[in-house]
This record gives sequence, structure tokens and C-alpha cells, in this order.
Amino acid sequence: TRTFRPAKRRQIQAGAHTFVGVLITPSTSVPGATALAYAAGLMDGEGCIQVIKQMVPGRKNPTYRLRLEMAQNDFLTLANFVHCVGLPATVRPVKREADHSRQVWRVTYDGPQAYVALRRLLRYLVRKKAEAAVGIDFVRRGRIGLHPGPKGTPTRLWALRETFFRELRALKLGSD
Repeated sequence: TRTFRPAKRRQIQAGAHTFVGVLITPSTSVPGATALAYAAGLMDGEGCIQVIKQMVPGRKNPTYRLRLEMAQNDFLTLANFVHCVGLPATVRPVKREADHSRQVWRVTYDGPQAYVALRRLLRYLVRKKAEAAVGIDFVRRGRIGLHPGPKGTPTRLWALRETFFRELRALKLGSD
């Protein structure tokens, strides 16, 4: 039986809507092998690993970031996932659609947290192992988080980041 720390409810502003999310704080920051294997199994079946590409107005080049996401209609399954990964996260409700028979929840790790989560899960992943490896390489070799200075990010890094973005998309298209 896993013990949970009390979750903090917090309001999340998303455009004109305010949602209440639940911040899940793991009881340990160093999860064991069994917990990580369980989380990896959930990730293999229900999760999504993405390199997000976004154009920002006023910038010449797009921004890229790593994201790990999972949606589920069982809140406790996501809370358990967060505890097993060992990184705090907010579980947010997904806007209810007509075809949803129950409330759907989403947990997202972005940027550095996604990188840490993937490094923890990598050895236990099966189906998404190749995607996770691309995501980890994207952060390492693409030098995500680099503060380039006055000359900006070198062109070769933009090209490398785009390569990882396309490589991960190709893996997803070929996994069906």
C-alpha cells in the first residue's frame, strides 16, 4: 500500500477558463526499480513522448521542448504514476467532451522534468524505448537550455533540433 502526501489543490488559468488541478508531491524523490517499472509500463501503454515545435511571434526560429504526457480517466492511476516516477506534477482535468463518459485527467512533464522522467524510465520501457532515447538525445545533443549569448543559437543546433523533431515524428508514424 502506497502512502500519499496530501495533495494541494491549485487553480490553473488557461485562457478564459480556470481549472483546478491537483499538485501531486511524491513521497520519495528516489523511486525503486519496481515503481519505475510500473510507471514505464503505464507510459508504454498510455503515454506520449513528444518534441514540441512552436513558433513564437517576433522570433526568427521556432522553440523546441521535450514533453512527456499521459491522459487517463482514472485520477488515482495518474497520481500513482507521479509517485512512481518520483517527480512532482499537477494532474489537471481535460475539458469534458460529448464522447467522454467520465472525466479525463492529464499529467504533463515538460522540459527538464520530462528529461529526468525519461532518464528514470528508459531502462524499463519497451514499446516507447526508441522514442525515449530520441527525446534524451534531443536534450543532450540539441543542447536544450543553452543560453547562446548575443550571437544567438548556432545554425547547426537549430538543424539538429529539427532533425530530432522529425525523427520522433517518424517513429510515431511507424509504430502503428
